[in-house]
Amino acid sequence: MHAVFAQLIRPVVLAAWWVSCAAMAQPMSPPVVTGGIDRLPSELSLSMDEAVSLALQRSFRVNRSARSAEMARLRADMSAAQSKPRVDTYLGVNEALRSATFYQNPYRHGKTDPYATTQVSLNAILSMPIDVSGSIGRQQQQAQLSLQSARIYAEQSAIDIHADIRSTYADALRAQGAVDADEAVVAELQSLIERARERRPAAVPFLEVELANAEQLLSQSRSGALIAQSGLRQQLRLPEDAVLRLTSSLNPDIPRVDTAHLLDTALAKRADVRDAHLRLQQAELSLVQSRDSRRPTAYLYGFWNQSYSGSNPGQLSTNTSRNATLMLNVNVPLAYWDSGSLERTERMALLSLEQARDDLDEQRARIASELRLLTVNLAQAQRRLASLPSPRFALESLRQAEEGVLSQADWQGQMAQVSNARNSWRLTHTASIDALADYYSAYFRLQRSLGER
Repeated sequence: MHAVFAQLIRPVVLAAWWVSCAAMAQPMSPPVVTGGIDRLPSELSLSMDEAVSLALQRSFRVNRSARSAEMARLRADMSAAQSKPRVDTYLGVNEALRSATFYQNPYRHGKTDPYATTQVSLNAILSMPIDVSGSIGRQQQQAQLSLQSARIYAEQSAIDIHADIRSTYADALRAQGAVDADEAVVAELQSLIERARERRPAAVPFLEVELANAEQLLSQSRSGALIAQSGLRQQLRLPEDAVLRLTSSLNPDIPRVDTAHLLDTALAKRADVRDAHLRLQQAELSLVQSRDSRRPTAYLYGFWNQSYSGSNPGQLSTNTSRNATLMLNVNVPLAYWDSGSLERTERMALLSLEQARDDLDEQRARIASELRLLTVNLAQAQRRLASLPSPRFALESLRQAEEGVLSQADWQGQMAQVSNARNSWRLTHTASIDALADYYSAYFRLQRSLGER
């Protein structure tokens, strides 16, 4: 009997299992992971804009903020789906083997009659909330505000990457400018030594000592340039053995900044200010939501059922039944007592609202102070650029001092003047690139503080 029962029930169970798996199976696309360590050439020529673009592609922070924004969008979609109709269908299969024993005489062994029953039911449930109190709408507003906040954070991540990469790139150009100046000094000393061998051989040993010092200084400058490039490679997530060639230069025609409307621009564009406004709106909504549990609710339900039953799987049409129900459920809260829980919830929401307002005021005051400091730094860098010495005049002074060593009889007294003129010539080059790098670094920090790229 059991073997027959197993043969009869197996097709029904397999059919129910297949339908259940088909209903639960959802196609899942693999997550798209960006910003990985891709294979790149061992030598890269990068402009400043190309470096920023590469950093945006490979930044952990940018990718993290993009995923957070996508998750916030999905949560907002889920919240919006609460107010839409929902349909659930169920397939139920019930197979039972029962045994009953009948006694005609209680003192004699009875007759056992085993039998099996099979029941298959198909149910469909339609449900839809009716937002009579607006609580579902407020949940959707909260989800939308969270989505806006996540997108603002993603924008700020990109702005930070722009400012950081450009500042690091400017520092690398500053270090490379020191290398260029020291290479020019070494080349100038080598040229002077060749001329001195013909016109002033006695000065050659002194010049060779200066050349050795200049080459040592050049080696230090090259080490500094490698360190500066190492910081840029780290931000770009490049291998340490990658060789970078910086193709951009700092434009001497510096961008001008209109300082009259900086605060208004920052308050309108900065991500933290916009996020503070969103948190304030969320706190206001939370204060209203603190009483949503005591507001009326309404739901519309629809239920449909079709059942088939019989003594075995082949006779399911023996007994059939069908029923349908449409129901409107409205709950109106009346009196309640919760030991003060609702009152404490409202109080916490009110405190959160007060804190959100204070945070916004504090944000405005901090931004005003930050902009004043950045404006001062930018003005100082601009004045420094305006007072730079001329490299051409410094080179002319060096040429005159060198000619004095090669042509005058009292050449020993001219050696100190040549060294001083050479140092001044080098300083004009390094001072120019330093001033430009300082100005652009301050400019990039100001752009980030304004919420601009």
